[in-house]
Amino acid sequence: FPMFSEFFDAIEPVCLERAEDLAKLIKKGLCVSGAKEKGYATRLKAVATETIFELYDFLAALTVRISDDGEKTLAGRTRTPQTRLIFVERYLRENFQTDISLETLAEKAGVSARQLNRIFEKNYGTTFYKYLTELRIDEAKRLLSQKPMPSVEEVAYAVGYSTYTGFHNAFKKETGMLPGEYRRRKH
Repeated sequence: FPMFSEFFDAIEPVCLERAEDLAKLIKKGLCVSGAKEKGYATRLKAVATETIFELYDFLAALTVRISDDGEKTLAGRTRTPQTRLIFVERYLRENFQTDISLETLAEKAGVSARQLNRIFEKNYGTTFYKYLTELRIDEAKRLLSQKPMPSVEEVAYAVGYSTYTGFHNAFKKETGMLPGEYRRRKH
């Protein structure tokens, strides 16, 4: 129904804008005693954002069910190369900070992992994992340039790395410098 897609388009930016407010509510509601743990605030914000995207996905599924083509699966809705590419791009931009694999994304898009990697190579000139790393490093650069400055470890968690070392190595490989060095050059 057109009204559902209009509703969906209207709430998406609001959900994205309200992620920080939701993180504050979660923090207040949980009264977590480990608030001084390194990277806590950044991880909490990531959890809130992930919660919003899960709600978004739930609303998307609900919209599909009540629309005229509600019997189609997500794979059925991404049948054409153009719609599949739009879905993949949007999904990655919204979820790059979570633990995401080629196989998981391929399943969501209704293609094999091998086919999805070919889609990346054809449309972006790179592999899925390289593209994901570029998204994460671009966001890390933005976060490292912010004031107040989050710690490098907080940035690592915020962009989807589960270890500081993994982030450190990926950042250096992608940019040719260490995260701290990048920050010093930007400030």
